[in-house]
Amino acid sequence: MNALLLALVTLSPCQYEWRPWPGHTESALLLDGRQVGSWDAVGGIYRPLNADGTWGDRTAAPISPPVSDFGVDTGKVSASTRYTLSGKEVSRQEAERAIEDSRLPNHADKLWVTVIGPREKTQPVLDDLAKTALGDRIIAKAYVGTHWHVAQAGFATDGAPTIYVQSADGTVLHRQDDYAGGIEGLTSTLTKLRKPSPDYDKTKDPDTRRSLAGGRVPVGLLCLSGAAVVALYLTRKRE
Repeated sequence: MNALLLALVTLSPCQYEWRPWPGHTESALLLDGRQVGSWDAVGGIYRPLNADGTWGDRTAAPISPPVSDFGVDTGKVSASTRYTLSGKEVSRQEAERAIEDSRLPNHADKLWVTVIGPREKTQPVLDDLAKTALGDRIIAKAYVGTHWHVAQAGFATDGAPTIYVQSADGTVLHRQDDYAGGIEGLTSTLTKLRKPSPDYDKTKDPDTRRSLAGGRVPVGLLCLSGAAVVALYLTRKRE
């Protein structure tokens, strides 16, 4: 009888089970109901749980890791490739044609106007800008001073309101910390910023990668030039 029980225990397979932690990307590995390891789906890392409660080094899991859906309801995922357009199923050709026909707006030539302050200060500025002829040539946004978009990006936020005008690449072209002059003053500023400078000469654009960019001259060259001037002065004085 004892020999039969021993044989049954020996032949009984270990019961491993993955059990996900709700709200986390990790799953616990259970062996006969007791946790023996943990799988991190994001890092793809398995670590065994030692008998003393400490975690072991990274190693291969004793069974295949669980498939993580990262919050996706796999029951709603189609088993075959499907294409939809505005909620309606379409063919691949129709989907590709819709992508080709779509055109993303080009904002490269527009001015970005950022108005910062309490809503009662910023909303009148937005309303005034929407009524001007510049409405379709600018992109205007308003934020309270504590919004991360401005508070964490180094913007001044203590104006009444603060108004920034930037080019598409983020360069600050103008800033004012009030709305003095109203929409007339702001429109005048925006109009001037949009007009190209009559003195612009593209042949004089600086290449800041060069050592002489921005009018900077190497110190050694300055010293040599200075020495040459002094030597010439002394020579002429002797004559």
